Amino acid sequence: MTIMKIIYPILTILTISGRKSFKELGRTIDKSGEWVKRSLNDCDDNFRIMQKLAQQHFKDEKRLFVIIDDTLIKKIYSSCMQGSGQFFDTKIGRRITAFRLVAGMIAGRKVALPFECSYLFSKDVADLITQQTVTKDAIAKVIVMRAIELFPNKKIIATADGLYA
Repeated sequence: MTIMKIIYPILTILTISGRKSFKELGRTIDKSGEWVKRSLNDCDDNFRIMQKLAQQHFKDEKRLFVIIDDTLIKKIYSSCMQGSGQFFDTKIGRRITAFRLVAGMIAGRKVALPFECSYLFSKDVADLITQQTVTKDAIAKVIVMRAIELFPNKKIIATADGLYA
């Protein structure tokens, strides 16, 4: 694996600044933000890399946990950002404009690594889309099935947070 394949994660770790913009990441190695943006991998490449890393890391584990968790990516200043919608934020007790991301992680005894994710659209956004939208249950099934596919000889235990209560 070449260094260019993993330059973005390395820069994210090395950058001391609180802001992780392309410009700030590029400053770390005296490059432009545009250079950092061009060095990004395709999303599918990133998933394949993470899945390979997880397979390598957990090769000696007999039992693994699939962790399914959701998070809101707040877009408080957005009035119409494509894909964002109104979601209830349990921390502040009201609805906010955000993206909802459902992430799948695989965990052993000490380490958890992300290996899959998907957006979950709000009802108001889903109503605007003509084709069938993906439900939270369908996302969970994809995450669990991908874990079984990646780790066929392991015992897989699925865990989820309050979204699936």
